[in-house]
Amino acid sequence: MASPISIICSKKVAIYERASRMPHQAVSVDKQKSSSGLPLLLTRVRAMGPNAIGRFLRAHGGCKATTDSTGNVLTKDNLRRIAANSSADRPLQICFIAAVAFPFLWCGVTQNDPTVREQVTAWWQTAPSLGSGYWCEPGFLTAAAVLSMERLCYTWVHARTHHFMTFCATPLGQVMGKTHIDVVYSLFCMNKWIQSFTFPIWWFYTLGNAWPSTIASAMSNVAREATRLQWTCLVTSVVVGQGLNYFACQALGKRGIFYGHKLGLDVLWVTGFPFNIMSHVQYTGMCIFVTCWNVFMSTTLHVAAGLFNLTAVQVFYYVYMALVEDYM
Repeated sequence: MASPISIICSKKVAIYERASRMPHQAVSVDKQKSSSGLPLLLTRVRAMGPNAIGRFLRAHGGCKATTDSTGNVLTKDNLRRIAANSSADRPLQICFIAAVAFPFLWCGVTQNDPTVREQVTAWWQTAPSLGSGYWCEPGFLTAAAVLSMERLCYTWVHARTHHFMTFCATPLGQVMGKTHIDVVYSLFCMNKWIQSFTFPIWWFYTLGNAWPSTIASAMSNVAREATRLQWTCLVTSVVVGQGLNYFACQALGKRGIFYGHKLGLDVLWVTGFPFNIMSHVQYTGMCIFVTCWNVFMSTTLHVAAGLFNLTAVQVFYYVYMALVEDYM
């Protein structure tokens, strides 16, 4: 008898296969409008989306097991979560959502000139659209590529663990750490430094001829022009975003954070706070931090240059990594 997980995955595959036929019709229509260039490329990417999701579910959704560095069979994280009965603490979850949402509701009621709705609408109208050539702009592509490096490293460690273990035995791997966990930690530190500087460098690069004389003057301009919504986002990014990240690290420990179970170490599945509020606490916290921080740092110039587009790419990377950890 098929398991509930297999039945769900089979239904999802069937849905995506049916949906994949529809975008191909749109491609044939768009070919009449544009035989080349970015619009045609984007329509083809949209057409490939359902097929790619279907292939991923066929390849990974029905398989319940993965392996660690020594070849031992491990249950995938999505099923480990079910087996541990790590359901959310509903009262605590509701309190968390209310605590996060209330300041933004307060902004919506009290902010004027512009109102929250007017400000968000202006951002939406100013940000580059999906069909614009912005997505091929060198500065954006460079920043997106640099931000992807961390995800590629973690995918390598998680999905190709035996290759990573081979690297750890090389002279470079020995320099990066005495144990496998230490090597992952070194990769983490290097990528966090790169990630920490990517957005600031892009932010100042976007100023161009409007570059202020000092960083302090740039930040003072942002603080002076920030609305109540933006200040609320700043507080949320630090308190909620980094708070979730901190408590997740405390709960998981070094082995849990840096894929100890994939490296052959015994790691207990954590079901207490903050994992009784949500799964993937670290990635959720980082999504909140990146989004809210960039909202605070947004100016008309940066929004027009694609600040929120780059933010969406970073959030996508975190969602991608959550899927990799659950299903690979």
